Amino acid sequence: MTYRLSTTPIITLAITLLTLVACGPKEKKSYEKYAVSGLTERADHLRSNLQRFSSQGVMIGQEYATLQGVGWRGDSCRSDINSVCNDFPAANAYSLNGLERDMKKNTDGFTADNLRTDILAMARRGGLIVCRWQMDKPKDDAEQKLWVENIARFLDSLQDGYGIHAPVMLLLMPLADDSWYATLDPKAYRSLYKTLSESITAAGAKNVIYGYSCHITQSADTMMSRFPDGIASLIDIEALSSTTDHDAYATALASVLPPMRQAADSYGAALGITLGIGNADTDSYWEQTILPVITSVPLSYALFGTNKGQPSKHDIHTPFPGGKGINGFMRLYNDPKTLFAHDINGLYL
Repeated sequence: MTYRLSTTPIITLAITLLTLVACGPKEKKSYEKYAVSGLTERADHLRSNLQRFSSQGVMIGQEYATLQGVGWRGDSCRSDINSVCNDFPAANAYSLNGLERDMKKNTDGFTADNLRTDILAMARRGGLIVCRWQMDKPKDDAEQKLWVENIARFLDSLQDGYGIHAPVMLLLMPLADDSWYATLDPKAYRSLYKTLSESITAAGAKNVIYGYSCHITQSADTMMSRFPDGIASLIDIEALSSTTDHDAYATALASVLPPMRQAADSYGAALGITLGIGNADTDSYWEQTILPVITSVPLSYALFGTNKGQPSKHDIHTPFPGGKGINGFMRLYNDPKTLFAHDINGLYL
């Protein structure tokens, strides 16, 4: 007697295996495009557009502008600037300090998720995203490598559901008075800057261009002695102050900007400034101290210090609803040489 083996179980098994393969995990498709430089196209365009936009006017921004303000914190749909002038800032600044250690919170108490959500919201508005990272002194090369990888991982995570990354200007190793690398000689500083920037990019952060941040208390020659030529696309002058002498502050700003503009031009770099006096709440401050200075030379941005807590804390750098100085700030807002979110179109294109 001859038995005919049924092929049905074999066919069924084959179909089942094909179904399992078809329904298995798929790699998420990314729509990101890359330039010849190896950067994302949007980051590459940002690098070339910073100078072009400075000829149109200065982008007005603030540290944590859409993450905290007077009496509120952690609402990315809110901004004291927007509440005053019905327009969002053209630039936002964020600190990455602390994320290199455990990727949970930065030293200002914002989680990585807080920062990521706000940065992506800023990217959707097409504004300038400025991040700062002041690295502590590592105990050895292994710790430095780990920190770099953590920062790079966070920067690479700044992408939307289509895999499109937010372009970031990273002010790497800003020269604050309390930074250990501020004591390095210029050659050693530039060497460390080169190592860190190359390591961050190599670790996967292809959406980052680099900026050099120096302090206004130094002469222009001293500030430029550490400039990492060929790496940094922008020079940031850090000029936050607690002085109550507005005239002296304006004089200091006006004296340093022209030589720094000349120095930036000689290196083909853009120029920006981080500035402000805590609790400067008069109309004349905005009209007579700030506006003439930030429009005196081509600047890519003017970033004001953060607003936080209550007015009595002296941590208020721009007007807020119910506060003072709103009329003066509105004159700054309406000046044709200042750019806010609605003025920005094509910064990444």
